[in-house]
Amino acid sequence: MADMAEADFLAMLPGISEHIVDVVQRASIQFYRDIHSHEAGPFPKVKDEFFYLLYFVSQERMQTLFSADVCEQMKSELHEIINRRMAEIDRSFARDKFWKVYLTREAAYSALYTQPERRQNSIFPENLPFIFSGFLQEHLACPETIVRHHGIQMAGEAIYLLEGKR
Repeated sequence: MADMAEADFLAMLPGISEHIVDVVQRASIQFYRDIHSHEAGPFPKVKDEFFYLLYFVSQERMQTLFSADVCEQMKSELHEIINRRMAEIDRSFARDKFWKVYLTREAAYSALYTQPERRQNSIFPENLPFIFSGFLQEHLACPETIVRHHGIQMAGEAIYLLEGKR
C-alpha cells in the first residue's frame, strides 16, 4: 500500500471498506468466544468499538501515505461507503449517533499522537489497546482483567488482519 498510486487506492476504497467491516465482524465474534460471553445484548456496541479502533488506524495509515487533499477525499468516500455497508448489515444503523461516538473515540486515540516522533514511528502505540479495552469494558459485565486481556489480543490481531498480514 505504501507505494500505491493515489488513484489506484481510491479505486480500491469499496473493497477496503468491505475488508474493514469483515475484519470487525470476525474480531467481534472471536472476542465474544474468547470471553465466553453468552450475553448477546452488548454485541452491537462491542462490534462498534472494534470498528472505531480499526477505522482510526486506517485513517492514521492513510495520512502517513497520501497528501492532505487526497486523504480528505479518501476519508469522505470511505465514510459514505461505510455508511451504506453498515446500513445494509443493520437496518437500525443510526449514522449520526454512530459517527458522533466515533469522534469521541478518535479524540481519545489521537491523544496518543501528540508528539510528532510517535506518529512517525508507530501506528499502534503500546497503550492504544489499553484505551480500547477500557471502551469495551463500558459495555460488558465481565471481569475487567478478562476483557482487557482478550481486548488487547483481539485489537492486535484485527489490526494485523486489516493490514493483510494474516
